[in-house]
Amino acid sequence: MSSGEFSTRARGLGNNNNGGGGTGTKCGRWNPTVEQVKLLTDLFKAGLRTPSTDQIQKISMELSFYGKIESKNVFYWFQNHKARERQKRRKISTVDFDHRQDTNLSIPQRHNISHHQQPPKG
Repeated sequence: MSSGEFSTRARGLGNNNNGGGGTGTKCGRWNPTVEQVKLLTDLFKAGLRTPSTDQIQKISMELSFYGKIESKNVFYWFQNHKARERQKRRKISTVDFDHRQDTNLSIPQRHNISHHQQPPKG
């Protein structure tokens, strides 16, 4: 048994070909473990948005304890997480803006509908 097989089994990942979160799929895509996601999320919440190359390598080393990971996985995780946060903020502000517009526009309309008067003919 090679050291790679031992470390994989020791981490409880079994014969998981993608070395990630234990789904057992054969896809070459990185599938982070729960622990990896928690650590990455904690770093993001602590204010780390764009880690340097050195930071990425250190984070990768730390996360490798919980499962297979490469530096590029860390880089892309932060990039994607930032993008999703921006999308979420835009969506929330758009929904909030739409709600305010709907509320402002619907009040006069309801008022006009309930007290509709015909213009004087003449």
